[in-house]
Parts: sequence; structure tokens; C-alpha cells
Amino acid sequence: MPRLIFHLKAPGMSLKESVQRCLWMLVISAGLAGCSKPGVSDLYEGQKALENGDLQKATASFRQATQLLATPARAWNYLGLAYQRDGQYIQARDAFMQALKHDENAAQARFNLGCLLLENDQSSLAIEQFKTFGMLRPEDPRALPYLALAHLREGDLPTAQAICEGLTSNGKQSTAQALNLMGLIQQSQKKPREAYNYFHASLEVQTDYPPALWNQGMTAFPGLNRPDLAVKKLREFNFRAAKHPLGSVAKEHASMLEKQFFTAEESKPKPEESADPP
Repeated sequence: MPRLIFHLKAPGMSLKESVQRCLWMLVISAGLAGCSKPGVSDLYEGQKALENGDLQKATASFRQATQLLATPARAWNYLGLAYQRDGQYIQARDAFMQALKHDENAAQARFNLGCLLLENDQSSLAIEQFKTFGMLRPEDPRALPYLALAHLREGDLPTAQAICEGLTSNGKQSTAQALNLMGLIQQSQKKPREAYNYFHASLEVQTDYPPALWNQGMTAFPGLNRPDLAVKKLREFNFRAAKHPLGSVAKEHASMLEKQFFTAEESKPKPEESADPP
């Protein structure tokens, strides 16, 4: 059975955000330096290729930049992102480690390494990276949801819950993430109704937050013994996140439940019959 999810992308796949965050700095650097600084143009070309999904070109450009730049930590970090997006875990890890070797205070590399470790079920190592990121950038709450998830996977529920409670004051997106995580914590304690209610609360904060829809669907059945509700939520998830890899899984799982429990007509619950449980 598919498992519950934290968010739509794998933790280490927050690539677009990472790329866009540094885009303006790269443009300014390239504009000021022209061709006078070896490696700057390679870094910029690699960034453009990475954003466009051309991983082969991006990897080649970033490798060249690591050899030419006087301070190559950023190039190593980007190379790690390119490897990670290409599914090359070991190479990505080594690239992030090289970035930290050249600059141990490279906060973005620590964040990316933490996400990579978490993605590959190395939660205890991820915790170390996220904590260091927090010390380097105390004003940046980006790592906190991942830190909470890492503690949850390590079985440290009180710490995970405390982090989530703190996140609810950091804006709409953070609140939706935190409530979704609180649902995961409840689910880990075999409390499906409480978990479902947290997922519901997450959607009240952000109605278009697909992870909570997915988790509602997976909790509704068998946890709440509501296959009709599971079908409804999985169909809604599939509508809102059709391009995500889990979109096809949601469609397949909903169809399986329909065949198992309903006729084709019965699988279309009436509004009053499909109301969420109190």
C-alpha cells in the first residue's frame, strides 16, 4: 500500500527554488565580470541548463566551473543538485561534501545535503545538517519542516511535534506543512481519525495543498474504513497533482477501491454521503 507523504517533491528536489534563489546573483556576477573570471560563465550556463532540465549540459558546465573558479563551493553545490536530480545519489553526496570542504559555512550546501540524506533514509545524518543550517541562517525557517520529518523518522515524536507547533506562526505555506506533519505524527501513533483531522486542517489553511489530500485518501481507508472518502480524496489529488509521479498511483489506487467496493455508479458518492468525517 502506498505510504503517506510529507510534500509533493522528494525533500532534496527543491531544485527550482534553489536555482531561482541564486539566479540574480549569477546574472550580476556574469555581467560584472564578463569573461575576466574563469568559470563564471560556466557556472551561469550550468544554472540555465539545470533550470531547463538539460542535466548532461548542466553537469558538464558545473564540473568545468569547479576546476576554474577560485572559490568553487557554489559550483560544487550546483553540481550536487544536478547529480541529485539525475538520481545519482553518491555523486550528489560527494559534490555537496566538496562544497563544504571548500566552505564549511556554505548553508545552501548543508540544506541540500540534508535533503539528500533524508530522501535516502539517513535521518540522523540529515538532522545534523539541518541543525547546522539553522545555526548559519537562524532567520531562515526552510529547514524546519525537514528537521521535524527527520526527527519523526527517528522516532523522536516530541521534538517533531514541538518543531511543527513553532512552524504554525511562519505563514500560510509553513502552517499547511506543519499541520500535515502533525497528521503524520498522529498516524505514526496509530491514530487515524486524529491524523485525518490534521490533514483536513492543513487543507483549511491551504485548499490546494495536494500532500494533505493524498494523506487523507490513504488514511480514509483502511484507517477510517471509508473507501468512498478515500476514492474522493485520491481523485481530487489526481486532479490537483496530475503531473506528479504519485498522480498515476492515486488514479490506480482509486480505481482499485472502486472495483473492490462499488459499482461504477456507486463510486460517485453524493455530496451528503461524501462529507468528511467529523
